[in-house]
Amino acid sequence: MRKQYSLKKIIALFLFITSASFAQERTSENPVSIIGEFGINKHGTGDMSGYLYGLRVHKPISKRFEIIASFEANLNDGEDRPFIWEDPNGNTYDSTLHDVLAGFQLNAGIGFNFVNSGSNKFGVNPSVFTRYQADSFFNEKTIDYPILTGLPYPIRYLIRNEPGRTFSVGGSIRLYYHYRINSKFLVGINPGFQTDTNGDTMLFTSLSFGVFL
Repeated sequence: MRKQYSLKKIIALFLFITSASFAQERTSENPVSIIGEFGINKHGTGDMSGYLYGLRVHKPISKRFEIIASFEANLNDGEDRPFIWEDPNGNTYDSTLHDVLAGFQLNAGIGFNFVNSGSNKFGVNPSVFTRYQADSFFNEKTIDYPILTGLPYPIRYLIRNEPGRTFSVGGSIRLYYHYRINSKFLVGINPGFQTDTNGDTMLFTSLSFGVFL
């Protein structure tokens, strides 16, 4: 009876060591990665160019699939038509408006890897997100010049019909290519597209640098 109990312990210990070794091997092959990104984007509201940046976490659940969560943000700006005028004393003023749009969002989705071998990983990442956004857009802009008003300066009228701060939900899809430099670091490129319930769209491409945990 005692020998049988000892044999069971040996078998259990063997199975534990084997499973632990297997788990460690899988973790080293498919480690969790934290990836920072920076890139350019084109925002559909006003078609303004700008920058995007973010932090992404990739957690593999198999060689083909991974869970992906991220914090992403963007900053876009554009210049309106030049508006430079001169007062009766000859002083020149630049009253050109600059439109600014900024936002941040939290994404959650999955990754499907078409290629995941050696140092190369190529996949697609559909996700959903919640987004906060603020902008300085005006729906109507008109100017009354001194010749009409008799005043020594022009008068500008700015009318906004939509809120300047919005919350929305949306969907995003992006491709990602990661090159594993060594056991600790990776680099990559990530083009993608997103849209949300406010009707805003964004095309983007970013470069990424990540570390394996």
